Amino acid sequence: MKDYLDETIKTYNEIADDYAQNIEPYPNINELDKFSSMLSKNSAVLDVGCAAGRDSIILQKKGFKVTGIDLSEKLINLANAKTGKIKFIKIDMRKLSFSKNYFDGIWANASIIHLNYNDASLTVKKFFRVLKNKGILYISVKKGKGKTEVVEKLSLGKKRVFYFYEETQLKKLIQDAGFNIVEAYVRNSKLKRKLNWICVFAQKNK
Repeated sequence: MKDYLDETIKTYNEIADDYAQNIEPYPNINELDKFSSMLSKNSAVLDVGCAAGRDSIILQKKGFKVTGIDLSEKLINLANAKTGKIKFIKIDMRKLSFSKNYFDGIWANASIIHLNYNDASLTVKKFFRVLKNKGILYISVKKGKGKTEVVEKLSLGKKRVFYFYEETQLKKLIQDAGFNIVEAYVRNSKLKRKLNWICVFAQKNK
């Protein structure tokens, strides 16, 4: 049965090399540092939508045991070619099979933006399930309204579908999953585009 994500994943597989190269210089260092400061050394971290492993490698170098997941086979192959110190797996974030209370932290940078709102809500609830008590969640999404098909230079002129959020909408989605919001704010894109991102740090307290 055809899935609405099929076309987006097809695009990522087709542009994987160029996409990975283009985003490599622009990690969100401030957010990565804040996320890392909220975790103990050797914490188990899940990088959701890890692409070619840019953020996973940074987190691994900070002393965490990192698992990276993505639905693009080509991006996962690129990530695995970079390092043998991180487990990169092709997994659908909507179908996390990890044990309950498995991770200390989840880094979901620009990943749930491809999910429809119902799937995003269910996925964040799965994040809650696989996080340990006091575990930390970081999520970033594009600020705006509704579903949009985007064709841009970053995707080599190929179509990707995004679901945009208002800050109150994202915070409610995270709180409805059981998380407590630690901090939420809006920042500008680092890729020289007229785009704002909503960044949320949350904690599982249950």
